Amino acid sequence: MNEQNGNPSAPLGSAQNPLVIPARPQPGGAEAHMPVAAGPAAAEAGDTPVPAAHAGETAAAANPAETASPVRAKKEKPDKPPKPEKPPKPPKEPKPPREKRAKKARGAAESVAAAAAGGIGTDGTGAAAGNTSVAQAAGSGLPGSKRVMVLGFIVLLLAAFGLYSLGAIGVDAIRRAADPAPLQAQLMDFLTPVFQFTPPPFGAVDENAPDALLEAAVWRVTNAEYIRMLQTKSDTPQFDTDEFGRWALPLTTVEESYRTLFGPDAPLPLHTIGDPGSGLAYEYDDAHQLLYVPNPTMIPSLTYTPVSDTMQRINSSRVVLRVGFVSNNSLQIDDKGGLIPPTPAMADYFQRYIVDRTPDGWKLTAVESEQPIMTTAVG
Repeated sequence: MNEQNGNPSAPLGSAQNPLVIPARPQPGGAEAHMPVAAGPAAAEAGDTPVPAAHAGETAAAANPAETASPVRAKKEKPDKPPKPEKPPKPPKEPKPPREKRAKKARGAAESVAAAAAGGIGTDGTGAAAGNTSVAQAAGSGLPGSKRVMVLGFIVLLLAAFGLYSLGAIGVDAIRRAADPAPLQAQLMDFLTPVFQFTPPPFGAVDENAPDALLEAAVWRVTNAEYIRMLQTKSDTPQFDTDEFGRWALPLTTVEESYRTLFGPDAPLPLHTIGDPGSGLAYEYDDAHQLLYVPNPTMIPSLTYTPVSDTMQRINSSRVVLRVGFVSNNSLQIDDKGGLIPPTPAMADYFQRYIVDRTPDGWKLTAVESEQPIMTTAVG
C-alpha cells in the first residue's frame, strides 16, 4: 500500500495512482512532477496513457495535500581574496668558525692592551678615555660570555701589573735607603771647606774650637766669590780690600757661613789668626765689624787629598764618616794627563767626622783621629 499516492486502492502506476518521480528543478524555481505510467498494468486496464505534463496536474488535483515542496537553490559564496604572501625570511648567517672567533678575541685583547697602555697618563688625565677604549675594544666582535671573560682577564692583568709596580717601587726605595753612596757624596761635598785645613780632633764646637773651623768658614765664602769672578771673567771681588790685598768680609757673612757648617747654635770665635802685618793673617776689626782674610789665590794648596772610606749610621740623625787623606806625592797620572782618583788604600791617615742632621741640612759636631795627623809647615 502506498500512502503517498492519491488513491491507495488503485494499482501502482495506474491512472488513479500514478508513480510520481521528482523532476529536476526548472528555471522558474517550480518543480515539475513527471508521472510514469505502468506499462503492462496500464495496458491491461485499458487506460489511456497520460502525457507527463498533464499527469502532474492530474496527480495534484487528485491529492492536493501532497504537493511537492520546492527545493531551494544553493547560493554561491563569493570567492575570498587570496591572502598576501609573507616575505621570505632572510637566511641566517652562518656562525664563524672557532678559529675566526679566536682571532677576533685575540684582536680584541690586543686592542684592550693598547688602549690600557696609551689611554692613561701619569698625571691622571685620560683615565676616562682609556676605560672607554678598553670597554669598546673588549666588547667588539665577542659574544656576551666571552666578553665578560676577556674583561675579567684584563682586570686581573692590570691588578697584577699594579702589584708588581708597587713592589718594584718599594724594593727600589729600600735599595736606595740602604745604599750609602749618595749620602756619602753629599757629606763629602758639605765638609770640603773643613778638609782644606784638616782640623785636629775636637769633641764639641764651642769657644775653644780650633782655628781651623774659623778658617773653613772663611774659605767657604772666599772660594764661592772666587768662582764667581772666574765665571764672570772679573778681576775685582765684591768685597773691599786693604793694602795687603786681603778681602774685608762683614762679620755677618762670616757668622752665617760658620753656623751653616757647625750648627745654628755654634758660637763664633772672633779673634786674629796669624801675624797682623802679614797678607796671610786673619785680622779681626771689632770697630768696623770686619774680618780681613787672605786672598784665596794666596792660600797654599793642600798637601793631602781627602777620600771617602766608609759611612756608619749611628741613628736617624747621626752619621759617622770615615775619611782618608792621601799625600799628593802618592797621586798618580794616567796616560792622558788626568789625575787618577785616589783610593782609601792609598791613605796615609784617617779621621772620623761625626755629623748630625739639622732642620736645614747637616752640621759637624766632632772630629776623631785614628792615627796621628802629620803636620806640614806652610811656607
